[in-house]
Amino acid sequence: MKIDFSLSVPYVPEWRGNKTLPETEQIKCSLTVLDMGSLMSLVDAFTEIGITGEVDTDNVSGDKIKPVLEQFGSLLPEHVTAFDGLFDAAGKAITVEDVVKYPRFLNLALELLMKLSEISSPSDDDVGNSNEPPALEQAQTDNGSQTS
Repeated sequence: MKIDFSLSVPYVPEWRGNKTLPETEQIKCSLTVLDMGSLMSLVDAFTEIGITGEVDTDNVSGDKIKPVLEQFGSLLPEHVTAFDGLFDAAGKAITVEDVVKYPRFLNLALELLMKLSEISSPSDDDVGNSNEPPALEQAQTDNGSQTS
């Protein structure tokens, strides 16, 4: 069976209008999926501080965000690879480690963590929330016998 799953996906962050820039000027990276334990812990941490979708740091206190970044910031260097396109004023490349370290990149770090959570989470089909009938029921219907 072939499923829609990849261990690594290319990603262009939305941070500071990055996606609207010419492609040659965009920040780009590859994201690798989290393991089950890391994903569950990250989702729990985001839920605990009230982040369930778009990151809005204006409505989440720094006191709540700090432990999340301290605990999960270490995931970024491991799971964000081929990070390219972000430079300081002198033209020196900024690394993903810098993104985790410096407050200036807080929203970018949170965006990357949210995207890691998204690409690592099961799809609706994976958890059985699709509109399609379960495989056994579909097979029985296709064979002309349906159980009630």
